[in-house]
Amino acid sequence: MRAVLVFAFLAVITLPAATNLAGHDGADPYAENRELAALPRLHGATIPSLRTYSDEFSAWFDDHFGSRSMLVRWSGAIRLFVLGVSPSRSVAKGEDGWFFYADDDAIEDFARVTPLTPEAVANWRTALLRTNGWLQARHVAYVFTIAPDKHVLYPEEMPSSVSLVSDLSRTDQLLTALQDAGFAVDLRPALVGAKAKERIYQRTDTHWNDRGAFAAYRQIIRAVRARVPAVPPEWTRDDFEPAASEVDGGDLAGMMGL
Repeated sequence: MRAVLVFAFLAVITLPAATNLAGHDGADPYAENRELAALPRLHGATIPSLRTYSDEFSAWFDDHFGSRSMLVRWSGAIRLFVLGVSPSRSVAKGEDGWFFYADDDAIEDFARVTPLTPEAVANWRTALLRTNGWLQARHVAYVFTIAPDKHVLYPEEMPSSVSLVSDLSRTDQLLTALQDAGFAVDLRPALVGAKAKERIYQRTDTHWNDRGAFAAYRQIIRAVRARVPAVPPEWTRDDFEPAASEVDGGDLAGMMGL
């Protein structure tokens, strides 16, 4: 039995290198969504160059060792489907198969932990009014909007451990400060209306789907036409042929290695 375990252990630790020697690259550039380390070249036999080569080769092997992408997928699947936790710190596991981006203070933003200071709101207002004035002087219509994050439209699918600490979001603060400016467009009411009829964001992606984008587009075009009547009216759903397609995961699924 011990011999079997030793053989299995040796097989596992040598498999990645053997796979590389057989000519198979274990990297998946699409899933990594970053520039992978390149195979280094040795420049001279000096101690510094050997150290540099060793570091660069380690970085290359970390990215390209045999079966890497398969092992990453297995690890992600085990953590998610067996242990019930998100395989990535960058992704929050929500309710009913929903996932949310968790980096860049996204969870804190949802919880409204850090509101804009009065000075920050004033600076935003001043900058946007200046932009609008500059464009108006050149006979250019200006519309300002904020594309809502997925958690804004689907708060009920966020992890139950996350709760709001304020009734006012930073988007609320800014759009309220711009109410009299005449160029700020709040997309949230239109998206809430669309959400009542169909799903408008992807469960395993940070982005809205075509239906969500279409609802936002119509709201923006209406605002533009109010300033420039010559702009053609927005398209309707009847202008498109309905189509359905199945896609594999999304950016959040990729972050989890799935």
